[in-house]
Amino acid sequence: MTKSYGCDTRIATRLGADYSLVGEVQKVSNANLTINLQMRAAETGEMVKGAVVDIRGNTDETWARGMRSILKNRFFKRELQ
Repeated sequence: MTKSYGCDTRIATRLGADYSLVGEVQKVSNANLTINLQMRAAETGEMVKGAVVDIRGNTDETWARGMRSILKNRFFKRELQ
């Protein structure tokens, strides 16, 4: 696994963004992949949100389903109050 050593947050800060979003895909086998997303505060580099999802099958449909799952259930999930 390659480490970026914070280049994502430095770029986000230079662009005036509040956050950076970095994704990583690990291919376990031809049919099993893992998608990992991390949202970090640009100013501090602190992880704000993160999620991992395993997908079965290497198709456009399975990738889209995996990304929808992360975004809907982890990144944009409304918290009950």
